[in-house]
Amino acid sequence: TLLHAGASFASTAASTQTITLANTGNSSVQFNVSATPTGLFGGWITVAPTTGSVAAGQSVSLVLTFDITQNTFQTVLQAAVLITTSGRPAAKSMTASAYVFCAGLQNALPAATHSTSISFPLVQDTRPITADWPALADTNGSWIYFDAQIQFSHPVGTLATSALEINDGQGVIEALNNTGANGDLCGGFTIRARVPFTPWDTLQTTVGVTVQGAEVTDVYGVAFPTYTNTSTLDHRPVGQMFSPYMPYSGEQGLVTNDQNVVLLLVFSEPVNGLTASSFSISGPSGATVSGLKLLRGTNTYYHFTVNLPGTYYDAVTVNLQGTVRDTAGKVNLAVSPLSFTRVAYPLLSGTSYEVIKSPGLLTLT
Repeated sequence: TLLHAGASFASTAASTQTITLANTGNSSVQFNVSATPTGLFGGWITVAPTTGSVAAGQSVSLVLTFDITQNTFQTVLQAAVLITTSGRPAAKSMTASAYVFCAGLQNALPAATHSTSISFPLVQDTRPITADWPALADTNGSWIYFDAQIQFSHPVGTLATSALEINDGQGVIEALNNTGANGDLCGGFTIRARVPFTPWDTLQTTVGVTVQGAEVTDVYGVAFPTYTNTSTLDHRPVGQMFSPYMPYSGEQGLVTNDQNVVLLLVFSEPVNGLTASSFSISGPSGATVSGLKLLRGTNTYYHFTVNLPGTYYDAVTVNLQGTVRDTAGKVNLAVSPLSFTRVAYPLLSGTSYEVIKSPGLLTLT
């Protein structure tokens, strides 16, 4: 541990403080000194000498010694220092404070420049499954998840979520923790947060953390300047399958009586490595995929046909089991399967629709 003494005394990275008692009178003065802890912890401060005299025109040094070896809890300790004399003024009272915090902040004196640093050890497009991430039943949408390490130049005891802003208020803080044990005054905090993931809008997501400096003060009561840092994640390809020519039944979902079913697979960006063998068909034995090709004038819309056995009438699920990569080599996120049912009875012709990539979603018109 390291001690800083503050309040009525100049702060210093030392375990002692000296008070100079000067006698400006014409005769000797007797004095007594006491240092009494005012908090829960006692025995951490002593003063010497506790009694004595000061000749006229002379001075004496009173040394306060901070000893909190019996206390490993990082905190702010205070004591009342009382000096009584036979002269005038008859008594002088002061408050001595000891700030106990990480040795790494030993030079962080109140007058030194205050600063904040933010780093991003984790930014990813899937929810972390490590034990230090809180478990949520439902996150209601697609998100980018990240850890951010916040380090203050001076000891900070508490940091409120109200002092933090994620992506101009668009993000969600799931956890905020002091990086030290027992609420240590190490000036370090970890946040775990998420921001909306919009792969159909952009090819990147930038996560940003702002510390509102006016709302954060160190143990000395000095505020920090506002600070922002960001990190950018390049998106992985995102895909979605569609059935543009298939009617929908409220009881059975997507239905068809066709043996050869045309589907679309749309990606958020151009990809490489997609072939007919990238698909698997669950349900019928012997089903195949053929005719895979990019639609004319596009570089992300793939048209393909699922060929079913002529006598098969039941549920069918189409999966993208293989992986594709974008031009930067990033592997796609998992694509949700598409399921439908082939029926033996006639159906009204389905109304085709156009698949359009637009901000925030795929609009079906």
